[in-house]
Amino acid sequence: MSYKRLNVLTGWIVWLIASTVFILTIEPAASFWDCGEFIASANGLEVGHPPGAPLWMLLARMFIIFAPAGAEGMSVNLLSALSSSFTILFLFWSITHIARKFIGKDENETMGQKLAIMGSGAIGGLAYTFSDSFWFSAVEGEVYAMSSLFTAAVFWAILKWEGSPKEEKTGGLRWILLIAFLMGLSIGVHLLNLLTIPAIAFVFYFRRHKATWEGIALTGAISLALLLFVQAGIIQGFVQLAGKVEIFFVNSLGLGFNSGVVFYLLLVLGGLTALIILTRKMGWLSLNTFFLGTLICLMGYSTFALIVIRSAANTPMDENNPENLVALLSYLNREQYGDRPLLTGQYFNTPTDYSEPYTDGPPTYIKSYSLYSTGKNAARVQSFRWEYEANKYLDEHSADKLELVTEYIDSKEKKNAIPNYQSEYCGVFPRMYSSQANHIKEYKRWSNYKKYNTTRGRELIKKREDEKSQLEYDLQVLAYQHNYAVQQNRDDVVEEIGVKVRTNQRRIEQLNEWLRPSYGEDFTYFMRYQVNWMYWRYFMWNYSGRQNDVQGHGDIIDGNWLTGIDTIDEMRLGSRENLPESMTENKALNKFYLFPLLLGLIGLIFQLVKAPKDFTVVALLFLMTGAAILVYLNQYPLQPRER
Repeated sequence: MSYKRLNVLTGWIVWLIASTVFILTIEPAASFWDCGEFIASANGLEVGHPPGAPLWMLLARMFIIFAPAGAEGMSVNLLSALSSSFTILFLFWSITHIARKFIGKDENETMGQKLAIMGSGAIGGLAYTFSDSFWFSAVEGEVYAMSSLFTAAVFWAILKWEGSPKEEKTGGLRWILLIAFLMGLSIGVHLLNLLTIPAIAFVFYFRRHKATWEGIALTGAISLALLLFVQAGIIQGFVQLAGKVEIFFVNSLGLGFNSGVVFYLLLVLGGLTALIILTRKMGWLSLNTFFLGTLICLMGYSTFALIVIRSAANTPMDENNPENLVALLSYLNREQYGDRPLLTGQYFNTPTDYSEPYTDGPPTYIKSYSLYSTGKNAARVQSFRWEYEANKYLDEHSADKLELVTEYIDSKEKKNAIPNYQSEYCGVFPRMYSSQANHIKEYKRWSNYKKYNTTRGRELIKKREDEKSQLEYDLQVLAYQHNYAVQQNRDDVVEEIGVKVRTNQRRIEQLNEWLRPSYGEDFTYFMRYQVNWMYWRYFMWNYSGRQNDVQGHGDIIDGNWLTGIDTIDEMRLGSRENLPESMTENKALNKFYLFPLLLGLIGLIFQLVKAPKDFTVVALLFLMTGAAILVYLNQYPLQPRER
């Protein structure tokens, strides 16, 4: 049997195994957290929580249409199961593609070599099939299974491009354009797929160029620029610019709602088409590919029109009401969840500026039907959210003196909404930033902030926090006394109060400096909680084993990883003897005895030695979809669910 036929046949056998496992174990209906909302939004094509998942919603709705009444939840879960099994299929073919390069692609492999390649793909694919996290997402109505499918398909596509013949002009251009389209579509599911861009860039570089340190650095910079272009330019910038054009056409030119959007879309489509034709005529292949890819990516991204269309229909579930491109931007940016610092910013106890504690956020425009008085001194009389309300007002008042105008107005939702932190008490790479009381307590515990985990340390912290609170209260009292003294023309009292104010402020500055977390404490929290508890623990669930399915928060009883080897586990989790039945019989108790981890390490070392270029690509994919997300999310403690 030829290698190609054997590779296809074995891949589909692995897919069949994965499909059988996932379908037999899918949830019968809705499971915890967002699954119920996703299933409900798909069933009625309603608008769920930001940033939305329109493509997933459409596909889930298609599965629901063919399901019997009462089986809507299971049919959506079936979509996740099949998405996951196809992920395994593309993973298998990606592994065999890379493994085959170890022995040279010459179509003359021995049967032993073919079996070794097929075996590597089957082991990798089935290990992922039965891994804890992947299996969990494969059986519930969530977006992560389909997101994994797009990630696997995009990576497989770039490997197909790598293996395609080097045509004189195009060089496998169809695979590059397919990747652009898949990435555009994947935005309508989840943004994880974008993190494959650096790995894709290096596959492209290693095939086309001889590797040099300068070339590697340049490729890394270009890949990050492409990632930023898609994230900030296409996903956010495209909608942001559309909103500005829409507001200009409606508010400044006096045209109707959506007139600016229509003009903008025609302008973008016409501009990209002209650039594609021009670059093709001029023979600028790279620019032509870039503009083609941008247009095709936007075609995939167009699934978000569903969010706007269904929101405009005012469905029962219409979160954030993103019924136009002006409102869609805040929906895409997930503004309702707040913001978090990444490279620089505040800590949990960074004080705000005394003179201006809050500043205004960007304007939040909403549709309005405004009534203006006519005549020389025309002014807005009143604004209404709905047109019928404005017409009703006109009927009840002197309509001949009022004019109805459609426009976008600022709802003022973000007036005094942005804390203005004192920059001298901010830091670099801040991890402990949330000011919620329960989060602050956990920050202190995980980082051992000012020796918080000792009685003496807690007492000292409380003493100085209380002192600061008292001094701040005293400043407020002194401010009232100062104003009263000024009214009474008591210059001597004013001067005396001024001395007290300056003394209090100096002491508060000293306390702020002492209370600010040190870089060491901030990094300790990062390593202990974000890296170890929120990443390494999940990683080891899949490669080593899992203690139970009870969500833990740092104790040794719940939610830890284990190996199944008592000698190793006792060092971390205490004695394994005389455990209660609730722990020994927990259905989530998995013991892999480190075998998946050992296989992974063997493969890692082998690939590093035999194929360093492929190792670089796989390592980038691994880091971008793991450690990079960890840094970007900047998670606070006491997450509402296991992440």
